[in-house]
Amino acid sequence: RSCSSVLWSLAKLGYKAEPELLDKLVQRTVESMEKGQNGSTKALGNLLWGLSRMGHRPPAQLLGRLEELFRNLLLRLSEEVSSDDVARTSQRSLTMTMGNILVSLVKLGYQPSEDMVHLLRQVIMKFLPDFTDNTLVMVLWSISKVERSQDPAFQQAMGERFENRIGSLSKGTLA
Repeated sequence: RSCSSVLWSLAKLGYKAEPELLDKLVQRTVESMEKGQNGSTKALGNLLWGLSRMGHRPPAQLLGRLEELFRNLLLRLSEEVSSDDVARTSQRSLTMTMGNILVSLVKLGYQPSEDMVHLLRQVIMKFLPDFTDNTLVMVLWSISKVERSQDPAFQQAMGERFENRIGSLSKGTLA
């Protein structure tokens, strides 16, 4: 997690790092995560947020490995974890991190397969009650940028989520 935290901190400070340094940080973090030494959702979120904030798109090979880590995270969430297994605060943190990961990937030019979009929708539906309005709007923006086909059931669920709340959403959420 330390490499991803370093990258996050550099981005937060507005530091303009050399692309080679960023690629090395990504490489080390990816290797660590692939070995299971650092597979945290937060580490992946920090790494991708830092990259997108700095406007650095890693080489295709590294981006592919990051996509695979995200896919594995989504698969784990869709299969192993029931929404009852995680404390409510952890679920909220998880959905915020998931939203940040997706937004960061989209800002890096990520183009997921249709299977990946389906998996994203599945996990979002599973944890829908735990998303804040703001995070859900970020996720929906991201999905709108990458989906190639519509899912009527997903659209219906999103419409129902916001139907009675639209008047209470802040201008910042809707911007």
